Amino acid sequence: MESGHQAAHMVKHLYDHAEFFGDGPKAKELTEIIKQHALAGTGIAFIPVPGLDIAAIIANVWTMYARINSAVGVSFSENVLKSIASGIAANLVAAVPAAVLGALAGSVMKFIPGLGTVGGIACSAAANVALMYVAGKVYLKSLQVLLRSDQPLTEGNVKKVAEGVIKDKAFVKSAYAEGQAATNKN
Repeated sequence: MESGHQAAHMVKHLYDHAEFFGDGPKAKELTEIIKQHALAGTGIAFIPVPGLDIAAIIANVWTMYARINSAVGVSFSENVLKSIASGIAANLVAAVPAAVLGALAGSVMKFIPGLGTVGGIACSAAANVALMYVAGKVYLKSLQVLLRSDQPLTEGNVKKVAEGVIKDKAFVKSAYAEGQAATNKN
């Protein structure tokens, strides 16, 4: 198994030839992965069981991270990805509280049969898409920042950098707007 520094060197070589953001082919591929998983948030909203929808969102996030890693040539174990996903999710609560509250409120509303379930689905759908999109962009930006800093790609470093990325209100606001636009297009 490669060390984080060796993996960072390999990915840095890839990064030197492909940007993660912008109009290049790698950036488009990575954005498409994020969009696919963000739009899956709409389907997740239709899960009628309160709490199961939240578990599905979390599983969708770490699956998205695994696909991003595969696209850029990074390898983390499932447990590390789950840990990174939960760390980013915890930080998103502070960064985009309205969307998080919308997703949670939608899940809670599903406890009320009939209209509560319908209302919960409606409330969760848009919030899920935007949250998934922001989570994907934050993770991608975190990888980019780490590669530029030449730090090893470790769980701790990804979480630490992600905390910094989430504090960049302009970046989070922009990613959130992109996520909402993706919702409105579909």
